[in-house]
Amino acid sequence: MHDLIPSFLPDFNYRQAIIYVLIFLGLYLLSLIIPGVGALVKHISHAITKYIIHPLFKYVFEAVVILLLKLFWWYIKYMLFAIRVYLFHLTTSHKQIYPELKGKELGAIDE
Repeated sequence: MHDLIPSFLPDFNYRQAIIYVLIFLGLYLLSLIIPGVGALVKHISHAITKYIIHPLFKYVFEAVVILLLKLFWWYIKYMLFAIRVYLFHLTTSHKQIYPELKGKELGAIDE
């Protein structure tokens, strides 16, 4: 399985990722306790959250929602048009739809 997907980290697994995340969170929480360092770490993490993570999620979410709304509106618009055309063809005779073919036979060539 790992041979099919080339990677920069060939020995990467989920247990290792969980351990790295826990170590990072532990160091982060430990650094918040240290006086002076905690304020700096809090400021940096707040800036990263405010200017990088939040806008990224916000604009990606907005783009996906707008795309889905446009797709839904397109579907409703064209489905209603298709139903309207279908009902028109059900309720209108062939001679009313195509008056120029009224006197002609099917398959006859007009010269």
